[in-house]
Amino acid sequence: MKLNMATALIGAVIIAGVGLGSFLLTDKLVTNKNANAPLADTLNLDIKVECLESKAVFKITNKGKRWLNKADMRFYGVSDQRLLSKRQLLLATGQNVTFKVNTANVGPDGVGLWVKPSWYERDFKYDAAMNCP
Repeated sequence: MKLNMATALIGAVIIAGVGLGSFLLTDKLVTNKNANAPLADTLNLDIKVECLESKAVFKITNKGKRWLNKADMRFYGVSDQRLLSKRQLLLATGQNVTFKVNTANVGPDGVGLWVKPSWYERDFKYDAAMNCP
């Protein structure tokens, strides 16, 4: 496994490392889409990111309860906020998923991940990002 030098980005905080970043995502409930529905659990994810052969590898673990609805895992070019790919998932407690995103032609700031749950609203902000040279 070959790791490259990279910079990891979350929000406005930049973490420099040797191709590895680790982020915890725990949300406070902002609004519930359906006022008649009981409040749903918020996201509680552990996101690890590394560079591997010019790809940003996002390893995501659900640290919270089993999701009752799906969420979008959306990958963007950080520089221009261009949507590169998205997947809808339903995660169980402790479930891991891994995504490999090619960083060629995504711009100088790399690839960003934003998780968009279907059961409550979140402001757009990268939950994790990686720039692989």
